[in-house]
Amino acid sequence: DKSGSLYLFMNLAFALTFLIVRVLGYGLCIADIWAAFPLWQSAGSPFRAVVLGIHVGYVLNLYWARFVVRAAYRRLCATKEKDA
Repeated sequence: DKSGSLYLFMNLAFALTFLIVRVLGYGLCIADIWAAFPLWQSAGSPFRAVVLGIHVGYVLNLYWARFVVRAAYRRLCATKEKDA
């Protein structure tokens, strides 16, 4: 039942977990990669391709985050309207 409080809680828990792990955590990992640039600046093309792939994955997570936040916001607003 999508109108129940458990569904709302799980929806918000998913959104919060997604944002913490895939946006904040992933972003911190990318910052760490760049902080260690002197260690890998002389690495070959395969390693640089991995670094590029990690950045592409982060951009994809940012894209998905828009939809996750929008869905959680809609669910939260629908609950507030129902209570009013």
